[in-house]
Amino acid sequence: MGRNKLGGIWVLALFLWLAAALPGQAGVLLEVTPGLGGIYKGDTVLPLQVQVTNQDDQALRGEIRLEKRVAQGQVPQELPYDYRLAVQLPPGGRQSYTMFLSPEMSNFFNYGDGDIFVVLESAGQVLGRVRPGGTNVQGGQVCLVGEMELLNSPLVAYLNKQLGNSLTVKYLPPEKLPVQGAAWDNADWLVASPAQLAALDSTRSQILKQWVARGGVLVVPGLSHELTPDLTALTERLYNRLDAPGGGQLKTYLYGRGFVLTADRPLSALAALPAELWATWLPGAAEKGKNALSASSSFLAEQAGYWSLPRLVRSGTLFALWLIYLLLVGPGLYWLLKRRGRTAWMWPAVPALALLTALAIYLANPLTRAGDYRQQTLALVDVQTARERQVHLGTAVFLPRGGRLVLQPGPGFLLWPVFGDGTEDVLIQQRNEEQTISYSNVPYSSQRRLQGGGYLSGQGQIQATLHFTGDILTGTLTNSTGVDLYDCYLTAGGHRIALGEIKNGQSKQVAVRPGDWIVDGPWRGDVKPVPEAVVQQQYEEQRRRVESEQAGARQGEDSLLEDWRRQQMLDAARPAGPGEGLWFWGWSRQELAALQVRQPGAGSGQKQLVLWRQRLYLNSPQGAFALPAGTLLRGITVNRTPTAQEVVYDLAELLGSARLRLTGLQIAAIPELEGRSVKIYNQQKKTWQPLELPWRAEAAAANQYLLPNGRVKLLFTATEKEAPERGLLAVQGVVKK
Repeated sequence: MGRNKLGGIWVLALFLWLAAALPGQAGVLLEVTPGLGGIYKGDTVLPLQVQVTNQDDQALRGEIRLEKRVAQGQVPQELPYDYRLAVQLPPGGRQSYTMFLSPEMSNFFNYGDGDIFVVLESAGQVLGRVRPGGTNVQGGQVCLVGEMELLNSPLVAYLNKQLGNSLTVKYLPPEKLPVQGAAWDNADWLVASPAQLAALDSTRSQILKQWVARGGVLVVPGLSHELTPDLTALTERLYNRLDAPGGGQLKTYLYGRGFVLTADRPLSALAALPAELWATWLPGAAEKGKNALSASSSFLAEQAGYWSLPRLVRSGTLFALWLIYLLLVGPGLYWLLKRRGRTAWMWPAVPALALLTALAIYLANPLTRAGDYRQQTLALVDVQTARERQVHLGTAVFLPRGGRLVLQPGPGFLLWPVFGDGTEDVLIQQRNEEQTISYSNVPYSSQRRLQGGGYLSGQGQIQATLHFTGDILTGTLTNSTGVDLYDCYLTAGGHRIALGEIKNGQSKQVAVRPGDWIVDGPWRGDVKPVPEAVVQQQYEEQRRRVESEQAGARQGEDSLLEDWRRQQMLDAARPAGPGEGLWFWGWSRQELAALQVRQPGAGSGQKQLVLWRQRLYLNSPQGAFALPAGTLLRGITVNRTPTAQEVVYDLAELLGSARLRLTGLQIAAIPELEGRSVKIYNQQKKTWQPLELPWRAEAAAANQYLLPNGRVKLLFTATEKEAPERGLLAVQGVVKK
């Protein structure tokens, strides 16, 4: 073979290799970025930013889909569902699209047995195929900084010291953040300058507020004036204010379940800030970071899949049909056929009559007359601020006759099929902002479940003015949520206070003593003592509800199942953390426009169970507060050794402020402390001080035991029993302006 021919073969082989290696054809450029600039958490919603550039002189019409490829010899594993996104671009056009993958698909994306590719195809031809990169930081915290020099700031150094390898720092200017709120859940911290925040568009400003309300931490160094009008709501509730060494102030604001931290100096000027001030300025940095809901949509979808057993045929109707059948198939049929001289027809007439009887029983079944589907939805509405309401929900759709099922999530909601629940035949299609979920062939008498969430529009929340007068919790609760709420409660410090029904716009006066409260164990049952009046009231409410449902032709099993589901939801939705705080709970009957069943068209028995919850704080006239022993203030064990148990009482979490001045502090000599020594931490002397019970400190002497973060710490010698968390500490003081 000549040298020229051999060279030509090598050139051809190189050309073919390059053609196979390129991600797409010359006319289309496909770029994929997962999460936030390539950083994402595998246990949250995974956004895939897909940017398509049409470099051709013809319009592009096609679809983006996911494809899994495995190495040779491996058995391919199917993706949980088929996700397709419509693409339409003019010649020379360029547009970004976002695919939202469920947490289950996200884990599949990270830990599957092959590689996931994003594929662009048109008319059956593949125009581009890209394997997304990025870094999975599941289980850690993510800090985004808006300026390069902040990567080496004292703040990042402190977080690295506290969180170690679990912290990932990423440079991403705020104006480059995505305009889809679900993508922001991949970040825990955001450090941005006032100028960068002022340049945000209205969409990103709204998403930023929602992210902070969900538990994000926004740090704004060098802030010498108010934030922009769009963001001033973030700094309406001052949580703490500290004087920095060398001048300047550090402020912490509370917004929803998140924090906004401001400094009137650049972060570079805080290099000499003591570790104690860092810990006070950055609340919860090493403890919890982002405060996620404990009740997930997957749990709600599981509970939505339990159905009350309908009364298929009433016993009287069944007995009548059975008696008629016996009369007809026996002497009645024989007499009729003999009279007509057709006794030979007895053989086919008996099975025909049996079929007719079975058809009558089938038609008497309520499920047969129930339409083409039944739907159940369980939802948790988390009222984070007067402007932000996040919804977590699970829904189940039951098809008695099976067939095709087409669903459409409502505006602002993202829903996905439950993994393993018939997802082998499901297709998710996205066109612009509209999403449809289609099941091609649901088996007879089967259900399909979905999970997800979104945001509710509207203004208003539960407005509360609560404080103690002596040992009586008094004040007013006003329902400004826009919906009527029933079976309402207040919970705090291991107690529940029943409020009953509060309609929209209605105010409820609260005036209860500790003896009237329910001591809270698991929500499935009350721990003694429970006042007899409360027990009788709960019994009467339950009896009236069951009687009302039975009068409406509903079965008692339905009522029991609903009560069980409600208790399961309450158990899962209870917050965890120091002291648990003060919470409002209520149920609503107003339907959420979260999901529409487009096919089949006729449905019946659509049912929703919606739980509302909101964090509240104690407040009093002139800022004064009093917390009697054994009331809403509850301690939590933060450290346990073989010889001692440390319990923290978080006043700031209950009062919504760490800017406190104590006027009294008492510890009772309760029987549970017999034989145990007790110490209290003296903040001024930085040491543990032994106590003789009962013990009391007043005025300035009480403040030496208050930590800068609004906490009081006690230390108990260890025994076989846990140290008491309730009924021990009584506090009086003032919330400073």
